[in-house]
Amino acid sequence: MSKKRKPIVVRNGLAVVKIYDTGHCVTLCWRDKRVRYRKVFAKSKLEEAKQEATRIVAMLAGSTAHLAQVSADHLRYLTHCETLAKQAGIPLLQAVESGIAVHKANAALTPAKPSDLAEQMLKEKEQDGASQVYLKPLKFILRSFSDAFDSPIHEIDSTAIEGWLRSREDIGPRRRKNILKAVRLLFTFARTKGALFPEKMTAAERVPLPKVTATHAVEIFTVEEMTTLLRNAPDPLRPVLIFGAFCGIRTHGEMERLHWENVLDDKVVVAEQKLRGAGRRYTPLPLNAKIWLGRCKYRQGRIWPRGQIAEHMARLSEETKIEWKHNGLRHSFISYRVADIQNVPQVALEAGNSVQMIHRHYRELVTQEQAKQWFNILPKDLTKEELAMLNPPAPAKKKQTAEKK
Repeated sequence: MSKKRKPIVVRNGLAVVKIYDTGHCVTLCWRDKRVRYRKVFAKSKLEEAKQEATRIVAMLAGSTAHLAQVSADHLRYLTHCETLAKQAGIPLLQAVESGIAVHKANAALTPAKPSDLAEQMLKEKEQDGASQVYLKPLKFILRSFSDAFDSPIHEIDSTAIEGWLRSREDIGPRRRKNILKAVRLLFTFARTKGALFPEKMTAAERVPLPKVTATHAVEIFTVEEMTTLLRNAPDPLRPVLIFGAFCGIRTHGEMERLHWENVLDDKVVVAEQKLRGAGRRYTPLPLNAKIWLGRCKYRQGRIWPRGQIAEHMARLSEETKIEWKHNGLRHSFISYRVADIQNVPQVALEAGNSVQMIHRHYRELVTQEQAKQWFNILPKDLTKEELAMLNPPAPAKKKQTAEKK
């Protein structure tokens, strides 16, 4: 058995061409960019094959001369990048091109941290007339978010935001939803300032809003409970009870914005909460509410300028031994008002609520007779003026101006 002939190797730097003499023909073999090439010559043309091999290695050496400068570190980097691209399921070249495109796009953004954007946004909102009632909780949320994320806002992804929200185990779905809405507001503002791409959904928008289900059954105060609360409430707190129980003003959000100048002769002008939409609505001011309000000593400025209402409500509940009901004032107004006038769309308009919500929660909670009693809750020992309001004199009959013929 004849020994296998070794190939003739023609080399130029890193370029290599091998010449195989099989006895029947001469074959050139080489690789270029991971592709294997072959070229066959007749046995009698060995010298011609060597000249061709010399030409090929010269050509290959010219195109791969830079590879002679490749260090071991470069090769390790290349291997690592190929591994990452393979794990992502995309070719290395595509991964590099995509990364460069993202880098160029990010370079066009105006880098801004959440803390700087929050400060700017709050300042602009204050200049635009936003109330402190609206700004105070917003400022608190954005400060907490800025403390957690110190990197530019375009580097914050939805996974990080959702992780931050869920790490706060002391809050429920409703609070988490309100926090996310505030964070979305910040990201939208960042987009208007060129810190995020205008045509793309923000990271905060990609985080789904938590689903909030009703955790409290609709509870209302009885006529006896409300009478006791009103007659024992301190004078500064009494208007809050009156406007909540007889006008349906929301204790949180609307009550803090309400001024005495919003109280007209027969109605109250209520500024809608900004999270619920801009605008205002009118809610009726029943006669018993006017009588109660007539006894209030302070009737200038804000209805409630004293901080957290809940603390004062809890103190009144403890003093009167009446269990406080979640949103009980507003729930009571809607329930008794529906029973009183039997007109759900009108009550929805007055309360700033939807007809569907009222049908779902407030119908048939009380009778019409109980509703009449509710809107007839009055102070003790009515004055003459108050009695006159309840029993206005009948209008005088017009004198006949023409004699009977």
